[in-house]
Amino acid sequence: MRKPWGRSKAAGAQPKVITPALGTYGAPVKQTNRRGYAAGFVGVCALSGVMVAAIALPVVGTGAISANHLAHDFQALPSDLSTRPPAQASVILASDGTRIGTFYDENRVDVPLDHIAPIMKQAILAIEDYRFYQHGGIDMKGTVRAFVKNQSSGSGQGGSTLTQQYVKNLLIQLSDGDPDKIAAAHAHTIKRKLRELKYALEIEKKMSKDQILDNYLNISYFGAGSYGVEEASRRYFSKSSNNLTLTEAAMIAGIVRSPTKYDAIAHPDAARQRRDVVLARMRDLHYISEQQYEQGRTTDLGLRPSPTSNGCTSSPVPFFCDYVTHVILNDPVFGKTEQERADMLSRGGLTIRTTLDLQAQRAAERAIRDKVSPTDKVAAALASVEPGTGKIRAMAVSREYGTGTGKTVVNYATDYAYGGSRGFQDGSTHKVFTTAAALEAGYGSEYKLDAPYSIGGFHAQMNCEGKRVPADGWSPKNFTDDQTNGVFGVITMREGLRRSVNTFYAQMEQLVGLCNVVSMATAAGVHRADGKPQHEFLPYTLGINEVSPLDIADSYATFAARGVHCDPIAIDSMIGRDGKPLPVPSANCKQTIKPEIADATVDIMRSVMEKGGYGEKMELNDSRQAGGKTGTTNNNVAVWFSGITPQLATSVWLGNPDDYSFKMGDMTIGGTFYHLVLGSLLPGPIWKEMMDGALAGKPKLTFHPANPAILAGTQGSGVSGQGKMTYTYDPTVQPKIGDPAKP
Repeated sequence: MRKPWGRSKAAGAQPKVITPALGTYGAPVKQTNRRGYAAGFVGVCALSGVMVAAIALPVVGTGAISANHLAHDFQALPSDLSTRPPAQASVILASDGTRIGTFYDENRVDVPLDHIAPIMKQAILAIEDYRFYQHGGIDMKGTVRAFVKNQSSGSGQGGSTLTQQYVKNLLIQLSDGDPDKIAAAHAHTIKRKLRELKYALEIEKKMSKDQILDNYLNISYFGAGSYGVEEASRRYFSKSSNNLTLTEAAMIAGIVRSPTKYDAIAHPDAARQRRDVVLARMRDLHYISEQQYEQGRTTDLGLRPSPTSNGCTSSPVPFFCDYVTHVILNDPVFGKTEQERADMLSRGGLTIRTTLDLQAQRAAERAIRDKVSPTDKVAAALASVEPGTGKIRAMAVSREYGTGTGKTVVNYATDYAYGGSRGFQDGSTHKVFTTAAALEAGYGSEYKLDAPYSIGGFHAQMNCEGKRVPADGWSPKNFTDDQTNGVFGVITMREGLRRSVNTFYAQMEQLVGLCNVVSMATAAGVHRADGKPQHEFLPYTLGINEVSPLDIADSYATFAARGVHCDPIAIDSMIGRDGKPLPVPSANCKQTIKPEIADATVDIMRSVMEKGGYGEKMELNDSRQAGGKTGTTNNNVAVWFSGITPQLATSVWLGNPDDYSFKMGDMTIGGTFYHLVLGSLLPGPIWKEMMDGALAGKPKLTFHPANPAILAGTQGSGVSGQGKMTYTYDPTVQPKIGDPAKP
């Protein structure tokens, strides 16, 4: 147990020190009597005050100050110094433990003292405070030596002990970036020296020597963005501090006096000269032999630097990484304020294991890269969610992460609040929710309607706020009359979804009721990407709301999970710096749609992937069961393909995120010319390639079979021949759709 945050020895154990003759840790020595500190405190204060003044005066240039005055000031200083763990880097991991992001204010990895190589401890004590295990926080011999030299040369040589240096670093840590407090910790003033001295004495009374050395080695800055000896070892030599050699340890120890000047990466010659000074000091103290010294000083630095990365820019999965950071910054589970949450991420030493499946992620990136170039006028985005858990398994964007041509920091795959855009209309992918609402209202999969190329005569509807929504002469039509041979005629709901017939679904929304369709979509998980309430107009069934790929993937996953909706989650677990688990956001999985309605909806969605359906070319390898839906908005401004398997729900969007009126046609995308850009021609193939790669080697699962009674329905077969239907919608008697169902 660390006390207060250091690692203490077991009760009764003696601290271990360097034995000069052996040059190793292991020989117990007599400890200074702690009560002696208290008994002689006043005398030490007065004498130390004089010495500090003598050391500091050549620097600050003040006049003579009496020892009594200094002692009085010393006694008046507060003695309570709060301690806390130094800032430590947090790491973000994929689901398999692969590191995908690092965040830090100070790049530090805290390690226990017994993890650090003995030669590293020798080197730091030799050059910084070889009498560390003999003095009580103030080294009178060192202070006198500095006093004599300063008086004879007028220089500012310090007599700071390692404990005093630790206090200085601790005060900088406690400043939390406050420039005034940082300046005070560095100030060349007697007040600063006295305060440092007072705190050092208090620290020595509260902590063992090993604890102080432990804390010092973990808090100190060693240049090149490396805080603590462990990170310094990784930064300069790509190894852990428990494997350092003599010359490597000597180089790192030498840096601490002036981390900028002796930064071995920026100034290797200066670092080598300083290393040799450390080696010479270790020889003089008999920590190493003359032969070791000679061999060491003729050895190259042997740098094998590891690159540093901070934040999402250097992450291999930057958009998902960015999403995780927004989750942390947005959710109160990680702290009361956004600043607290940001500090927790950059200073808390967290280990965050995410839901990202690298197999699925690589498949997503490869599929998008194969079809869309970063510099194309249009962009693509993809999100995948695991049904029944809400775990986000993949997230990809065609553009590179950053600023400049072909780059963006906007994550088109998610909502605005999580670093995304304000969303894109999803077009005909929304017909799936109308299908589910129709099944709930008793309209079976074979219910027939006359669905010509164009249709009008709609009645006003009531939205979910109870307000009347006028028809205003709405006359929807199908994509092209050429493609449909002029008239579809009487078709079933299954055929309507297979061929994405707008005029069929416009009528079905009239039969079921606008609010019931909205309620079903909401129960599945649909919401606007900008966080505003959904638009509830008559064209709702044709996808008029701006949504994100993650939202549609999550909503489709509800059907694959037999009506269980889970909020999308990116964080699986989180471990604090103390190794204990911390709370993370819940997926809040609930049964929001009746299982038999979800099963029947999936059954009809599967028809889209069969011969004659718009998704037939997206049939997956190994004849895996899948269902899906294309989506194309007016003027081909946005095109989609969204689909499900029992294990994965994925949604792919393509469009111009900078121009919501940009019509996609007669253009080259990813090196291929397209006369028309449709959901089945670009997002669909991306979806198939991604899903095949993501599911390769995974078990082949099947959907729960649909209940024949639900597919048959209770509303009859609909119209039996050509002609317009007669609307019978009455909002006062139609059942409410989308209320949470019992499991």
